[in-house]
Amino acid sequence: MTTAAIITIIVIIGAIILFVTEIISIDLVALLIMVVLILTQVITPEQGVEGFSNSATITVAFMFVLSAALLKTGALQYMAQKLAKTFRYNFKLGIILMMVLIATISAFINNTPVVAVFIPVIIQIAHTSGQSPSKMLIPLSFASIFGGTCTLIGTSTNILVGGIAEKYSQITISMFELTPMGILFLIVGIGYMVLIGQRLLPERWVEKDLKTKFSMRNYLSEIELLETSDSVNKKIMESELVKELDLDIIEVRRIKNKFTLPPGDFVLLVHDVLKVRCDVEKIKLLKDRVRILD
Repeated sequence: MTTAAIITIIVIIGAIILFVTEIISIDLVALLIMVVLILTQVITPEQGVEGFSNSATITVAFMFVLSAALLKTGALQYMAQKLAKTFRYNFKLGIILMMVLIATISAFINNTPVVAVFIPVIIQIAHTSGQSPSKMLIPLSFASIFGGTCTLIGTSTNILVGGIAEKYSQITISMFELTPMGILFLIVGIGYMVLIGQRLLPERWVEKDLKTKFSMRNYLSEIELLETSDSVNKKIMESELVKELDLDIIEVRRIKNKFTLPPGDFVLLVHDVLKVRCDVEKIKLLKDRVRILD
């Protein structure tokens, strides 16, 4: 075994240990791997930074930008809220529709942020429809994985493999070349989850007082918009609350109406009471700046 191979194995083992223990952040570990391999002359500096110019890497980066944009506009939450009524009257049909929706979105958007966006939405749907969240979160995750196998851009892995294949073997993987097998995996996965998986999943109910259980008192707050607020008559995604505080609006109370997880194009009005998730100290520091009543 060559010296380069031994160094590479040691670096891989060290990286795995650091990834598992999370002593330092994952991105820093990745950079350290590159630096160590360059310093030990296993690879050249040109080879070390070559990945940053790879089209696959750039594509993955843009996919996360697209995912963040959809999160801010609230488009994904809006579609998911339409499933609440279905779950209330037919749970199995709701699971099927949910998995098809998640898989369709994951086929064109990186599946990791899709799951991150939909977790709170699915939990809210479970509560409003009287279902157990534990019966819905695993199907959410599986549907995202199945959807990611349907197209070239569905997962970061597909994009990277496609880029490597094109570079070293001159084989180009088209956008929908993986679709037939991906759809087959999706159909089998949905069938398994509806007929068998649901029976194996536990039925756990989340405690109502989540603020006490998870010590969230310092992270949930309510604010009321005054007449002089810059956010009045603006869409959520355009309001100063989102731009300056970078907070998540969980609920909007307007007279006797409640709007849970409002979409990004929801227009805020005077005296709306917003339930938000954000650092309390940050809210206090910017309280006068955005002219809100806390």
